[in-house]
Amino acid sequence: MSSRDATKLSAMCIVRGNHLLYGISTYVVVACLSLVSLGAGAQVPFPNYPEPDLPQMGQCAQRTPTPLPEKWEAIALMSPYLYQGTFPNGAELRVGRFTYDASVGAMRAGVYRAGTTNLVDLLITHDKTWVLSGSWDNPSCDANWGKNLPVPGRIWQDQEAVCVGNQRTAPTIHTGPKVDWWKQPSPIEARGAEGQAGDWFWFDENGYPTRTFFWGEHSGLPAVLSEYAYSNFSSFQPVENTNLEALIASCTAAKNLPTLDEKMRLAYRETEQAPRVGHPDSVAELIPGLSVEACSSPDIEPPHWPEEIYITSFSTAAKFLTPKPISTSVYYDPAGPNLRTRLHKVEQDPSTHKPIEAFSDALLLDQDSYGIDFLANSPYTQLDCAKGPHTSIPGAPHPDWGARGGCECMGVIDNNPVLSPNRKTQVISCPLPDYSGDTLFWMWYTVAEPPEPIVFLQTRADITIGTGLSLADYYHWEEPTAAPIPGDIYTVPSGCEFPPSSAPTPPAACLQCHNPSTNTGHGTSRWER
Repeated sequence: MSSRDATKLSAMCIVRGNHLLYGISTYVVVACLSLVSLGAGAQVPFPNYPEPDLPQMGQCAQRTPTPLPEKWEAIALMSPYLYQGTFPNGAELRVGRFTYDASVGAMRAGVYRAGTTNLVDLLITHDKTWVLSGSWDNPSCDANWGKNLPVPGRIWQDQEAVCVGNQRTAPTIHTGPKVDWWKQPSPIEARGAEGQAGDWFWFDENGYPTRTFFWGEHSGLPAVLSEYAYSNFSSFQPVENTNLEALIASCTAAKNLPTLDEKMRLAYRETEQAPRVGHPDSVAELIPGLSVEACSSPDIEPPHWPEEIYITSFSTAAKFLTPKPISTSVYYDPAGPNLRTRLHKVEQDPSTHKPIEAFSDALLLDQDSYGIDFLANSPYTQLDCAKGPHTSIPGAPHPDWGARGGCECMGVIDNNPVLSPNRKTQVISCPLPDYSGDTLFWMWYTVAEPPEPIVFLQTRADITIGTGLSLADYYHWEEPTAAPIPGDIYTVPSGCEFPPSSAPTPPAACLQCHNPSTNTGHGTSRWER
């Protein structure tokens, strides 16, 4: 997988029972699962290798939510959760076109399925939702949607939302606007969330949203946007007037409109439609540079890691209780293959209950894997060490992980000023076949040789164990050929003594992109995970 993705995939593969979720970008060892203490002050060699260009989070610009304009229009590129359907059809990108008017309590949402003529065009009010047809500027009312959708307010965050910092994000982590990172608890109790998940919003200096990331859909989130795991706004702007009041009057006056049931709504979403007058013939008219057809171009290939790679990123958790995005570094050597990911974390010392800085490392050496925690200050005391399946870590990723994992290009964005400035970006999706279509990997990579990772995320990740890292914003990428990688990065740690255990290995989905782990020992830990 991509360097960022490989790190994520290692950290993101979900293991049931007492195990942890590991994903491939920087979601490393967050839980060593057993637990026999190493003893205070255990001291082993610490690989103090260089970590240049680690991203740093700044202070929030606004500690209280800023109301959105009373009237606004927006365009967003949206990635599905893959709740329904099969891969890849159930994972097609969507483009949302929105008009909002708080003065009449309404929002219009047109959702275009990328690469098709499919359009779902809805007019949403507080007590009714209508299906529209015809032109964008002068539509007619065709049906009652049959399900009331919540009109968002001018403030999207709820009362429990907190701002955790301010920094740029992918896909323009060096050139885009600095934004406030907001999270709030999700009420979802589904398997894998169980009331522990969080929802994320990012807002620029004007208070306008730049992107969203949700564990799953619920009524506390903006209508339509909440149906998609990850959305990036290519435009958001206030407007002086909308036609929503006239549309509401027209739909209210319409007689004998049919009402769609759940089956009819699903069929309507999937039905190919003739192009409509006044609507774009392709999503590229809404998001310039976006093309599904470009996925068939000869220069579009699955991502791979053919060279030694060094990457840094912010790793963000879908678990609400994980305090804030974690600075992460990744070294990868395809010759092993070997990979080491380091999370720069702040933990709570279980004896003093005070915050303490620590490193959590995932070390994947071909088919051996380790999770090690160290104190972050000299002498870098090793706190715990776990091995193999007891950390839910598979073996190292294959250099050609993208092809092995069945990853597919879902769209190409060429030189869009907001989503892909001065470059060509491939939006990729990888299925997890043993999760019944419930979860999916989304990745953005440059179309270049070698391809560079931009963003990685997993939808509906099981965040009930560990830190629940599910989103990576890649900050720095390089092939460290000028300065050879220090030899101690991939040194096998000492102090991993394992009593018997029945912990299972990582799931098969991980092992498409990764080697299996042949370790059979059990780890030790002093932390409650």
